[in-house]
Amino acid sequence: MREVLALLVVLGIWTTINGHASDHPYATKLTGPLTTFTDVGGWWRIGDHRLQCGTENDIPVPGDYLNEGSKRIAVFRPSNGYWYIKGKGEKDWGASAGNVALQCGMNGDVPVPGDYNGDGIVDIAVWRPSVGYWYIKGKGTSHWAASSGNIGVQCGQRGDVPVPMDYFNEGKLRLAVWRPSNGVWYIKGDNRILHWNQSNGNIALQCGMSGDIPVPGDYFGDGIVRLAVWRPSNGVWYIKGSIQASWALSGGNVAVQCGMQGDIPVPYDYFNEGKLRIAVYRPSNGAWYIKGDGVQNWGSSAGNVVFYKGNVDSHSKIPVHLV
Repeated sequence: MREVLALLVVLGIWTTINGHASDHPYATKLTGPLTTFTDVGGWWRIGDHRLQCGTENDIPVPGDYLNEGSKRIAVFRPSNGYWYIKGKGEKDWGASAGNVALQCGMNGDVPVPGDYNGDGIVDIAVWRPSVGYWYIKGKGTSHWAASSGNIGVQCGQRGDVPVPMDYFNEGKLRLAVWRPSNGVWYIKGDNRILHWNQSNGNIALQCGMSGDIPVPGDYFGDGIVRLAVWRPSNGVWYIKGSIQASWALSGGNVAVQCGMQGDIPVPYDYFNEGKLRIAVYRPSNGAWYIKGDGVQNWGSSAGNVVFYKGNVDSHSKIPVHLV
C-alpha cells in the first residue's frame, strides 16, 4: 500500500479533504473543492456533493484524458486492468453519459497516467513491479490490444516506487523510480522508447532511506522539481538542494518537521501560490494540516492551517485533486 500512497503523492492526486470547511477563513482561497474517494462502495465526496464511481480496491486516477481542459473522475481497477473514466457532470457512473471503460494493465500493476511526450495530453499508463516495465498506451480510448503507438520500456525493479515527473522542466514526464532499499532515485534519460540500460543521460541520486515516502515537487516556486522524502518515523520532510548530486553532496538541503507516524503526506499548491505547501492528512481524526509558508518546522511556523473533515469511520478515504 505504501507504494500506491507514494505514487498518488507524485501524481498530484492527493490534495484536499472530505467535509465541510466553508467556514474556515482559508476555504475561499483553496484551489479546488474538498474531495475524497472511499475505498468501499466507490463513493466520491466533492465538497458537499456525493457520487458513485468505482468499487472496493479501485485506485482513483482523475485526469484530463480526453483533452477537454478539465479532469474527469476515473478509477483504475487492478483486478482486471480496466480504467473507468466517468462522463462529465455530477451524476453517478450508472446515470452518466459518455463513460469510457478501456483495458490497459493487469492485476498488480500501478497506474502512472501523465504526459510522457510533451503533447499536453494525459497518457494512460501502468508500471509493472514484477518486471519493472512501463506500459504507455497509444492515444485514444481503445483498449491496449487495439491501440497503435503503445510503448513498453524497462526502468526499475520489484520493490521500487514509480516517481514520474518533469524533473528538468522539459514539459513532459521522465520515467523514474525511487528505490527504498538504498534511497536512490533512478531518473531515465530523455528517450522514452529506450530501456534503462540503453538510455543516455540516466541519473542516479541518493535521497532518503527505507521507510520514507517520496514527495518530489517544486517547494520554492522557482520552477525546479526538488527530490524530497517524508519520513513517517519522525514526521520530517527532507528536501534536497537543486543541484544534481546526492543528498550528502548537495548544498541547500532542507529538513522540516510536519506530521507524525500514521499521517499521509499531501503536498500541493493549495492556495495558488505557484509552489507546493508542506502538508499531511491524518486518518485518525480526518484532519489536514497545511504548514505555513517557509521552511520552519510546524511548531514555529506562522500561517499553519488545519481543516477537519467531520466524522471518521473505518473506511479508508483517499484525498483527491479534481482541479
